[in-house]
Amino acid sequence: MDFNQAEIEDLLSRAAKGQIVLTDFLDPAAASLTRDLLRNYPEVNYKVDGGYPNAEKVRFAFYPIYVFPEDVELNLGFIEITGNFKFQAVTHRDFLGAILGTGIKREKVGDLILIPNGCQVVVDRDLVPYLIQQLDKVHRVGVTVKEIVREELLLPEAKTREVVAFVKSLRLDSVGASGFGISRSQMVKEIEGQKVRVNWKLQVKPSYEVAPGDVISLRGRGRVEVLEIAGVSKSGRNKVILRRYL
Repeated sequence: MDFNQAEIEDLLSRAAKGQIVLTDFLDPAAASLTRDLLRNYPEVNYKVDGGYPNAEKVRFAFYPIYVFPEDVELNLGFIEITGNFKFQAVTHRDFLGAILGTGIKREKVGDLILIPNGCQVVVDRDLVPYLIQQLDKVHRVGVTVKEIVREELLLPEAKTREVVAFVKSLRLDSVGASGFGISRSQMVKEIEGQKVRVNWKLQVKPSYEVAPGDVISLRGRGRVEVLEIAGVSKSGRNKVILRRYL
């Protein structure tokens, strides 16, 4: 979803005045900007959850500092959509389209996890009964929808590869090129073409200096995480340890 700063600030103001409020599901960029805004509200605590560790889409609960965290619910629900897809290939987009086709807004839906015979979905809990009743087809295939619990999610194992690079500097173009396995000139082109984000924020300066913990995203090529700056080689190059998400 597009980041609506005014809407998030309104929720934070309400929390500062004593309410417990929830955001919709936010993508990584919006979640990062929300964390930035939270620094302006020291009287507000928050919880964040997307249903499982490292979920891409998450929702926040904002609440006054005097409220106990265990008293705050994020109202997450979980459904499983299954059908006979043996003769009909379906994708993440097909399942999402079917859900939105029932009239539900995109921001009420979290991550979708493909499973062998269907899909598991994180949604606003209030919508679970509606989806069970209304969602009956995905790409012309009849489906069954049932509620599941968090522990039943079949999470895919993340595929990663560690990359050790020796770079002259910690510039984004240099580190990014090593992480994605492309030339530095190509990385510069991608950065200036507004295809690169650092910590989910658009970055258009090839000279931007990265640091441990930074996540570099390149449209169409995935993500690279900077794990460690492990010293300097005898030739004066920085040894950088990266994690490439495949």
